[in-house]
Amino acid sequence: MPLLNIEEFKTKKIIDGASCPKCGGELIPSSHKPISGKIISVLSLGGIKPKSYECKVCKRIIQAF
Repeated sequence: MPLLNIEEFKTKKIIDGASCPKCGGELIPSSHKPISGKIISVLSLGGIKPKSYECKVCKRIIQAF
């Protein structure tokens, strides 16, 4: 029976069909909120809620509106 190291086992939600425009890697939801997203949300009075995603390969933060 194979052994599984639980400490190294990580799961994250992957967005289907979305890829990084720079390297083509997979995007995962990120908790990091860039300042530009906060400014857009405040100026739109909460109408636009930008979401941030991080590329698994190049670690670049990307915002989707």
